[in-house]
Amino acid sequence: MAGLNGQLVRLPNSSSVAIETLVTGSVVSGVALPGLSLEENGWRSWASTDISSTYLDDATVNYTNSRVNDVIEFNNGNLSVEPYHKILIKDNSGSYQFVHANQVDVNSDSLVKYVSGSIVEELITSAYIVQNQNVTSIGIEDIDVYLLDEYIVHNPAFYDTYNCENGNFLGCYEWQCTD
Repeated sequence: MAGLNGQLVRLPNSSSVAIETLVTGSVVSGVALPGLSLEENGWRSWASTDISSTYLDDATVNYTNSRVNDVIEFNNGNLSVEPYHKILIKDNSGSYQFVHANQVDVNSDSLVKYVSGSIVEELITSAYIVQNQNVTSIGIEDIDVYLLDEYIVHNPAFYDTYNCENGNFLGCYEWQCTD
């Protein structure tokens, strides 16, 4: 659940930096969507037909993870994320919701951007896999949503992972549910 290296993450001072340059402790612009819980899985049950009161607030990077993986490239490279990255779309019924990147309906769903304090929708006209790309994921708190090249995306869930047999800490990893 990562973005393609080179894509820009918005900072509180309205500048942007490449996602792969962020480190633990960096402060980014989190996206506060009306009615979206701060719970890590709140995105699963959230949907709205009106997000006009969306605003930006500070969020702190608490994890980063870089790797090589496939990405889905939308609209000729306007946004490139891993297949299970959660992106905000507006569907053809007018509902805003987060879906995994590999679940969009081309020529029906729209990507959602936050530009100069306004919501902008962009019809998804193409989505295709590009293999073996350098990607970076970031975990942010308290707000779990951020801007990646102005598109509204949700961070992955990072979990402290332990060995069940001896209780040793193995590290902090992204886990994905493919339901």
